[in-house]
Amino acid sequence: MVHMPVRISGQGLLDKVSQDGTCTDISEAGIGFETDADLYVGEIVDLEFPRHDGDPFRFQARLLYKMGNRYGAYLLSPGS
Repeated sequence: MVHMPVRISGQGLLDKVSQDGTCTDISEAGIGFETDADLYVGEIVDLEFPRHDGDPFRFQARLLYKMGNRYGAYLLSPGS
């Protein structure tokens, strides 16, 4: 289990959402995170991890499940 800060941006249920969260699990194929953002399963979100030496590391993921404030998603390859 990891605990890294992550910024989650997505459409949300009513409008654009950008919220900080905590990454709790990450692998080559997927990611788990916790956030108070109101996101929905199936949505594509932008995930941004801060880096000390420059621009943040960014990628996109599609949400697979929501359990309270915990989400699981799979990472999208460019062009997906």
